[in-house]
Amino acid sequence: MVKKIHNRVKELIAEKERRSGKRYPYRDIALSTGLSKNTVGKWVRNETQEYDRGVIAKFLEYFDCEISDLFVYEETDD
Repeated sequence: MVKKIHNRVKELIAEKERRSGKRYPYRDIALSTGLSKNTVGKWVRNETQEYDRGVIAKFLEYFDCEISDLFVYEETDD
């Protein structure tokens, strides 16, 4: 087993949708954060190899959360 860092953007979107009863398409998240739709998609799919501080800050602000809510360090089968 290997430990890896994973972001929780997908989970945070789902939580926000549950609380508000509203859908949040990547396009809307991109417009609200100033990030590209492609960047949002890569984060949702955990395809990001490096974590840019500016992107992290935008997601923290968007979700109104702490950095510990955005990332987890867990064992994977990879």
